[in-house]
Amino acid sequence: HAEDFFKMYGSARMALEQTTVTPDVGDADTDLSLAQQGNSRFGASAQKGMVSGGFEYGTSANLRLLYASVPMGGGSLLLGQHYVPVNIFVSNQVAGGDAGMLNYGGLYGGRRAMIKYATGGLNVALVQPSAPSLSGVSGDADVSLPKIEASYAMKFGNINVKAVFGTQSGSITRSATAATAASTEYSIETGAIVGTAVAATAAAAEKSFSVSSQALGLQAGIDLGAAAVKFSYMMATNGGNYGLWMNGGSNVAELESDAVVDAKSSGMLLVGSFKVSDTMGLEGGYGSLTSTAGTTGAKDDGSSVMYV
Repeated sequence: HAEDFFKMYGSARMALEQTTVTPDVGDADTDLSLAQQGNSRFGASAQKGMVSGGFEYGTSANLRLLYASVPMGGGSLLLGQHYVPVNIFVSNQVAGGDAGMLNYGGLYGGRRAMIKYATGGLNVALVQPSAPSLSGVSGDADVSLPKIEASYAMKFGNINVKAVFGTQSGSITRSATAATAASTEYSIETGAIVGTAVAATAAAAEKSFSVSSQALGLQAGIDLGAAAVKFSYMMATNGGNYGLWMNGGSNVAELESDAVVDAKSSGMLLVGSFKVSDTMGLEGGYGSLTSTAGTTGAKDDGSSVMYV
């Protein structure tokens, strides 16, 4: 009976990679990895009447997908965990566990719990939010609204385009602190007692800081028969707070002079492919990501990647 209801699928994905990291300071580090990748999966899709759904598990039994969908008003309503609308996929890069350059200038918000309505090329969703955080502040984090995400895809002959947008907001409250008097800390260094002055601090009242983050992306592709070219561009404000997969740092909100300053990021991917035969293809790509913290004097944090 299950064969009429479930369509099973799965893949065991093995990686054999040698990675060398050469830092500006220190020795190079070379490592060999032979392992089953974290994106190996096992799952099933199902449909009975107008109701469809599915599940998918990955390695270590981590839940990847679990959702149901029903027709509604000329479209469909999906509830459960699935790929969020802001995701843009243009690359088949193998390195990094089939990373697809998503962390080097792509746009990937993951698989999250959501309520999504889809009709035609439009997807609108209320998505599980990320917990707000602020560099340099520990305290009570509050979220009152879900992420709001949308995507719209169109096709004109052999050209396809897609635009995505997401936003979320929250706050984090810093606890009140009492004033401290100036003091001296003593330590023993090479047999001598050394005193270090500790400055006095003023009392600080409880204060709430708002942290908002956004993601915006554009994707375009052209199919030229055996060849294809794909391009994507992304911009993000506090992308780390939003929950985007991004290489490097400088992508989260920080506190300066007791005020929130936003980090800005931008990235692009360019991919070209050629179908040699029904069983073989060639693909190459380039990705670039730049992030800048909003603090005074902050420098760009840049990363790039190439593959064939």
